[in-house]
Amino acid sequence: MTHRSDSSVTIGPGAFRSSKLLDSVLFHESVHVEQNETWYYFGSTNLREVQAYDATRAFSISIGASPEEVSLLYSARADYYNQLSAAERWRVRQ
Repeated sequence: MTHRSDSSVTIGPGAFRSSKLLDSVLFHESVHVEQNETWYYFGSTNLREVQAYDATRAFSISIGASPEEVSLLYSARADYYNQLSAAERWRVRQ
């Protein structure tokens, strides 16, 4: 997935491996839309990604995505979590 400065997103072919994986990728992006529309979500880009991945994990499980799909989606979270400031880490679990 590629994010651009004009807020457009390109979804790569990997997201089309299954309908549940694609649904989860689209859900993840919809979380960012919600973040941009509300003041509830504030913080660095890294924090916003961690929050989006947390929500996406719960969504993926709820729609019956396979454990492999959930793991694939959630694995990128660690990269963002590791870049959080100490003040932001208290807001999310590791």
